[in-house]
Amino acid sequence: MIKFILHGGSKENDLPDDNLIREIFCKNKYIYKVLIVPFARNNEDWDNVYEKYKRKYNKVSIKIVFDIASKDKKILKMQFRDSDIIMFSGGGEFLLKRYINKTFLLKNLKNKIVFGSSAGCNIFSKYYYSNDRKSVEKGLGILNIKTICHFNSENVIDLDILNKKKNTPIMLAIGENQFISIYHI
Repeated sequence: MIKFILHGGSKENDLPDDNLIREIFCKNKYIYKVLIVPFARNNEDWDNVYEKYKRKYNKVSIKIVFDIASKDKKILKMQFRDSDIIMFSGGGEFLLKRYINKTFLLKNLKNKIVFGSSAGCNIFSKYYYSNDRKSVEKGLGILNIKTICHFNSENVIDLDILNKKKNTPIMLAIGENQFISIYHI
């Protein structure tokens, strides 16, 4: 089973709230191994994304060992295997799709907690609404859902555009700093 925590995105300096912390770190463990997957950003930004996530989650009173994902598939497979929690950052879905595909994820996410923020959330859905490109795009389809992240009163009209994809039963509009958990068997 895979636990997906789909996060609507956040501002740069927003800290995770207590409910999100409890949801991510829900197992009774002494040390958590967390893999940060920054592939939704340009390569030159990966270290900054990694440091940002470390700063955000090091404020938690839990012992966490962080690692940054490698673009080498063999190393990445071992990193997935050795991690308790895998965090997919926000950024661009197209960039993320360069390094990650559905088959790889389904083979390597079993029994993991997977956190995806913004683009890292959208990538798992069948369809998502791109706030940047103002269009409906295809995700990897691991979850049979439609998503729109950074949802607020200003982009309510975008729900109609996303809703035209009728073959997907569930549509999730996830606001800033909001999250939804879904279990995948």
